[in-house]
Amino acid sequence: MKDYPRLPESELDIMLVVWELKEATAPAILERLERPLTASALHSYLKRLEEKGYLACRKEGKTNRYTPLVEREAYRRQEAVSYTHLRAHETKA
Repeated sequence: MKDYPRLPESELDIMLVVWELKEATAPAILERLERPLTASALHSYLKRLEEKGYLACRKEGKTNRYTPLVEREAYRRQEAVSYTHLRAHETKA
């Protein structure tokens, strides 16, 4: 299993929307986010998620379409393993 960098809550919120939609544009993501975010901030997060290998971006005219490169289940499994590993170390201390 490939290790992916752990996502901060703000980036995870965006990935949850993209996973749900399977393919998303920035306006569609903004519409579904539960917290307010400027378009500029969203674009920064999307760029970071691309750089981390979580998203692919495909340009269609003036619109960017984002698709997940990491499956939601793969990320969830990794986080469960990380949590279990962390808990095991905490109980040894």
